[in-house]
Formats: sequence, C-alpha cells, structure tokens
Amino acid sequence: MDLSQLPVSAMRLYSIAAAAVLIYLPFLVVAYGRAQVGYDRGAPRAMFDRLPDYAKRATWAHQNSFETFTIYAAAASMPALMQPAPTRRLLLWQQLSLWGRGCYTRCFIF
Repeated sequence: MDLSQLPVSAMRLYSIAAAAVLIYLPFLVVAYGRAQVGYDRGAPRAMFDRLPDYAKRATWAHQNSFETFTIYAAAASMPALMQPAPTRRLLLWQQLSLWGRGCYTRCFIF
C-alpha cells in the first residue's frame, strides 16, 4: 500500500498510531532484561535494581515515551482544528518527529 496516496487526514491518524506503538518498543528491551535476571512476581518493582544498565535506561525511555505521546498527539491533532485543509509540510514535520523519537529512544538505550 502506497502511503502517499492516502488522504492527509488519514496520514495524520496513522502518525498518531505510530507514536503510540513507539511507546512500547523500549519495553521490549526491558522485557529482555527482565528475562535475563529472572522475573520476580513477588516484588516486580524491586527487580529494577537488579536489571542491567541498558534495561534501566530502556525503562526510563519507556516512561518518557508516555510523557511525550500526550504532547505529540495534541500537536498532531491541532492543525486539523485550525486549518480546513492540512498541508503536506505538517505531515513532514510529524514524520520527522516520529523518526526523531525512534532515534532518541535507540540512542538513550545504547
């Protein structure tokens, strides 16, 4: 499916959905770290101290993703309320934001 053929409003919704998926990508790294140390169901929060450093950083990146998603979703939706016809330039900024978020998460973990 060619995404450039989609209406701009659909592309905006897909970018918000992609931002929601980016929230959980660092958690996959956290899950891998938890599997390495052994998951303790009796004290899951105390297990954080035993995690490898990369898994701790992934936890922080995961939590930071929740904070930035709310701002991103509001900012991505705002032009739809202010302009009758959204522009491709706004979509470019949204895509750059998503790529930047993915790069930030990767750099923060490694």
